[in-house]
Amino acid sequence: MAKTKITTRRVALNLHTNGKGYWTSLKNTGGVVIEKITFYHTVATEAKDGYDSESIGIRLHFTHGNCAGDWNTDRDGLIYTDPLFLREFRKYLKDILGFSHAAAYDVNYTEQGMQGRSYVSLEGGKKFVKAAKLKDMI
Repeated sequence: MAKTKITTRRVALNLHTNGKGYWTSLKNTGGVVIEKITFYHTVATEAKDGYDSESIGIRLHFTHGNCAGDWNTDRDGLIYTDPLFLREFRKYLKDILGFSHAAAYDVNYTEQGMQGRSYVSLEGGKKFVKAAKLKDMI
């Protein structure tokens, strides 16, 4: 059985792409405006042994459009795998939200099929889950 708690934070975050990912070659020097971050904290209990496993899914929501700060996945491709975008988000986790380097670098892209038209899908590993719980973010 699994239970998921959803937490959303409104933000005004500007992240850039360098076009070195597999799904876009767009170097976005103006940045992509992230309007909100949604955290999906899931605790799953295995019936056999009562063992709990935890995960945190993260969605970075942006406007899908044609204005400055928008990202249009039909035209621009998926941000998925862009190294600069992920590096800047990890920096935000460290510098603004106060996560440790180890916890921030425990956040990675999810698989390609989980990417959305108006969001980037990420996931936090064990170090990130532990730090987010200590910060009472989830």
